[in-house]
Amino acid sequence: MLHKAVIFNRPQIVNIVITHMPRDQSIDTLLDIYRRTAMHYAYASVRFAEIRKIFRFAGSSDHSLDKVTIFIHI
Repeated sequence: MLHKAVIFNRPQIVNIVITHMPRDQSIDTLLDIYRRTAMHYAYASVRFAEIRKIFRFAGSSDHSLDKVTIFIHI
């Protein structure tokens, strides 16, 4: 839900989701099916500046990396 709220530029929903997350869970560990963080999508457009601010205030890192596994076939 968090990723969709970012993609559809819904800062109010982002706030609600973050507010109701367990305290021991980090925004940076929530991955979608492509193993991307919500912050990945927040940086996709300048329109998402407000959402990026919400994430930073909630403790998200600008430096978190996507968890992509690369397979090399030889």
